[in-house]
Amino acid sequence: MRKFIIAAAVVLAPVSPLMAHGNHDEEEQDRPVQQVAKDNVIKLITKGTLPASWSKAKFVETKSRTVQGARQDVVIFRNDAEPEARKLLYVALKPDGTFVSANYKLK
Repeated sequence: MRKFIIAAAVVLAPVSPLMAHGNHDEEEQDRPVQQVAKDNVIKLITKGTLPASWSKAKFVETKSRTVQGARQDVVIFRNDAEPEARKLLYVALKPDGTFVSANYKLK
């Protein structure tokens, strides 16, 4: 009986790592799309793509759209410090939160 238990332990020991999965970034997916978009705006400011005044932009709304069969969330921010043509920023994200684009016009 002792040999059987040892043999079973040896055979079953590698099963635990095999059953593990690599999807440990679920916390990232649980963040609100508004916050993920805001984080991307901050990244664009840091890279110099957007003016620093966008760090104080206000959230307006979130919309969903389909582009070439793929769903995207579009988060809209308003920055009153910018000229009229650039007051609104549209940040497009994939459903998993991956950044797609940021534009002053919804394309």
